[in-house]
Amino acid sequence: MNKVSEAEDILWTVENNFYQVYYFLLARHTSSYFDEQGQWVETETEIAVDELPHNVLQALRTKMGEYEILDKELVATRAGKILHEDDLEKDGKTYDILFNQEGKILRKKN
Repeated sequence: MNKVSEAEDILWTVENNFYQVYYFLLARHTSSYFDEQGQWVETETEIAVDELPHNVLQALRTKMGEYEILDKELVATRAGKILHEDDLEKDGKTYDILFNQEGKILRKKN
């Protein structure tokens, strides 16, 4: 488990056949997911607005400008993709939006 060898405040859970580990790494909320065979699937790391790529930030401003940004995470996947998952709120509803590096919306769910 070298991916989280310097982690602090580690908490393991199991949900939907995935092992999830929540921890702090370099003072950031981080969570990693592993499949039933123990193979790493993805890691989500909390980031600040100024760490978002320009394309993602532009998409948030133009397509989601009326939404309040609640949470921003950098997602590194087993397939080698870097994605951005943002939790947004509008009219009391929370939305989970997944962007690619170019700012294209890949998923929107509430």
